[in-house]
Amino acid sequence: MKFNLKPAAKPTDQPAVAKAMAGEAQMGLGITSVQDIIAPSAIEVDLTGQVCSDSIGPKPYSGFGGQVDFIRGAARSRGGKPIITLPSTACDGRVSRIAPFLKQGAGVVTSRADVHYVVTEYGVAYLHGKNLRQRAEALISIAHPAFREELSEAAVREGWIEERIMVER
Repeated sequence: MKFNLKPAAKPTDQPAVAKAMAGEAQMGLGITSVQDIIAPSAIEVDLTGQVCSDSIGPKPYSGFGGQVDFIRGAARSRGGKPIITLPSTACDGRVSRIAPFLKQGAGVVTSRADVHYVVTEYGVAYLHGKNLRQRAEALISIAHPAFREELSEAAVREGWIEERIMVER
């Protein structure tokens, strides 16, 4: 399936949104035909790069399906970037959305092997091909500053980094 997302000669020549059956749109090959595709958001990312996008712990938040297809399709698309985006905090800044571990019962929607980029308002963490230490350090660097020390301490406890990352206040 090819998606024609080039600008139309007239606005009425092409709808702003292409409609297709989910199976067709989400199949890796359908997605790879779209140039410059960038993929979706998440609820929580842990320090190893695992992504939860459909639940808060065991409580369903949205339906699942499609994120992995879009991430893999974006990775294979010409000019595509497999990017996971999320704000650094939730609950009015009281909860970090980058966490040492996903909440108990949360589903891993996208495995750390498929994650290339994670973006928050504090920057970009490139994770593809990185080891656990490099992943933890990159994700801590884009977490909200109020949570970086706590995340760093957790990474030390787990043996992912050797010493706490110094956080400027």
